[in-house]
Amino acid sequence: MASSSSSSCASAAAAADSKNPKQIIRRQLQKLEERSAAAAAESKIPATKNWINKILRQLEKLEEQSNNRETNKRIKMILGQVDILEELNPDEKKPIDKIRTQLEKLEEEDSDDSDSHVYKLCGGPTLLYDRDSTASKYRNPERTKDLIESAAIALDYFNKKYSTRYDLVEVIRATSSPCAGYILYMAFKAKNDGVEKANTFNTKIYYGIGATEVQSVQIVTT
Repeated sequence: MASSSSSSCASAAAAADSKNPKQIIRRQLQKLEERSAAAAAESKIPATKNWINKILRQLEKLEEQSNNRETNKRIKMILGQVDILEELNPDEKKPIDKIRTQLEKLEEEDSDDSDSHVYKLCGGPTLLYDRDSTASKYRNPERTKDLIESAAIALDYFNKKYSTRYDLVEVIRATSSPCAGYILYMAFKAKNDGVEKANTFNTKIYYGIGATEVQSVQIVTT
């Protein structure tokens, strides 16, 4: 009986582990690294492995994080690193999208205390735009125009706060969650005046009834 009980507990633990977002992310990164190592494009391998290791280190720090606000910032940072990983491996969209989905789940679980009560009243994320998607519904011109305007709002907020002069290069990805209006989550690239290299930004903008609030905007990769 004791052996049967132990086996059942182990099975339950394994099942729970298989659904854990962080473990799913680790498994996808491992598969990605294995395929990258077997690829013919040898020059791509070191860069891919480097970014995979960076993401794994951030996941470890995420597990140690006790401050919800800092946890949210770290998840945003990892999302930016995932964007770079996708640029290095454009053929690996499926596993990278799985990683993003799990990060979005973590973001919902670990949203900061100041708006945790709001999240209980809000719906789940819906993909609005994906620069690299082959589905036309995720590259709708009208929606793209709206997202460019939202990115401009975020950059205006950032430029005024930090006395910079960033201009939008492109929108990378955007999701939204209905929430007495909706919350827009977006990644985009922008260049500072006089600088050739673009930085990747993440932003969170709340669109309420008669109100627009940039809740966060930050550089996640340089």
